[in-house]
Amino acid sequence: MRNLFIILSVSIVSFVFLTSVSKAPTPFVPLDMVNGCQVSHDVFKPGEKLEYTLYYNLNFIWLKAGTVVFKVTEDGDNYKITADGKTFSTYEWFFKVRDHYEVFVDKKSMKPVYATQEIREGGYRKYLKMNFDWTTGKVESFKGNTPTDSLSRKVFPINECEQDVLSLIYFARNLDYPSFHKGNIIPVDLFLDEESWSLKIRYDGVKDIKVKKQGRFKVHKLSPETIAGTVFEEGTEMNIYATDDDNRLPLLIESPVSVGSVKAILTDYSNLKYDIKSKLD
Repeated sequence: MRNLFIILSVSIVSFVFLTSVSKAPTPFVPLDMVNGCQVSHDVFKPGEKLEYTLYYNLNFIWLKAGTVVFKVTEDGDNYKITADGKTFSTYEWFFKVRDHYEVFVDKKSMKPVYATQEIREGGYRKYLKMNFDWTTGKVESFKGNTPTDSLSRKVFPINECEQDVLSLIYFARNLDYPSFHKGNIIPVDLFLDEESWSLKIRYDGVKDIKVKKQGRFKVHKLSPETIAGTVFEEGTEMNIYATDDDNRLPLLIESPVSVGSVKAILTDYSNLKYDIKSKLD
């Protein structure tokens, strides 16, 4: 279960990861529809807090495994976005997770400026620090096991549309879903773990779904590609259901993983910019 946070947060909304888009020809959403990869920041405000509960399924048994909490604050010309993922104490005899992700995003462009990732999952440790320089089109990455280690430095080229894993979540929420048509493919670019990925999200239209203990909602359904590897098998498809209102909150994320499957449900929120108007009952 390494990278539990990636399963939950990038699963969540993240609208990310790679291998499983329909092979049939499908119209793309042109990049200029999102203003040359820049979007406005209309769907959230400083102070917003979202909490997700992760359920893990193995042999038809759903286990309540952990949470991820997202927070947005203001920092001058930037938004500071943090995400903290952890397992429940009842699960930690098997696998303990304490992950912290942080990114500073430029308010005007919604592009990442500076990001850190501190991953503690079982006996696995990883720390990343990244400086995004948009004048040179490069990211300076520092990597080690912990923040106090001697960190290795590398510089990578990035394109003008590239996002950090956490900033991508908030960038994707700001896309203009009402202008999309069922079957559209939305291109996104992601810098993840010192690699660049060109990814696609298939837009599957507006649906009505029932979320356990939350009620019934009108939602946008999206199917992101997934990156085959230790978390996802090749051919895996993820489903994300985001509220059909001005908040565009991911309510429910469902995905098979290499062993079993996971489900993430939005269970608590506060300081939303708008009222939730997508609830049907």
